[in-house]
Amino acid sequence: MFYLKRREADIAIRSFHPTQNDLIAKKIGEEVIWLYGTQEYLDQLPIITNFSELKDIQIIGFDSSSLTDVLNKQGWQLSKQNFSLITSFQLLQLALCKEGQGVIFYPEQMGDIEPTLVRAYEHLGPVMTLPVWLVCHQELRTSLRVRRVFDFIATELSDNFY
Repeated sequence: MFYLKRREADIAIRSFHPTQNDLIAKKIGEEVIWLYGTQEYLDQLPIITNFSELKDIQIIGFDSSSLTDVLNKQGWQLSKQNFSLITSFQLLQLALCKEGQGVIFYPEQMGDIEPTLVRAYEHLGPVMTLPVWLVCHQELRTSLRVRRVFDFIATELSDNFY
């Protein structure tokens, strides 16, 4: 959101609704997130019937604190030890996962087409579903060019989400 507020971008795609009153948001769908890993890595993990049983897993991801809180409220039993590889660069997360270093939380549409990855614990369902918001500043109401691009992106992306 900082890029929009500093006027470094006109349109952003976010997984949360902005709280700033001067931004305009349109929900364009929902993104299903699964846990993905290589088959070799997943074969080392125990068979579980609930995510709360999953303790010895390495999750490659972003800052672990907020995600750990959210997942533990859902019954997971995660700690900082489950997040030994942290990076904000998602392509590096993907590369590390493909090397068998752990699992990643990844969107279904991207994970399902990655040939080296499979869904982890598919029988438990997706880990989460995130809203997808298209966000713009007030110029959306005054600039025909920004409005056209916003509407085009909204139309194209809406076809890709649930």
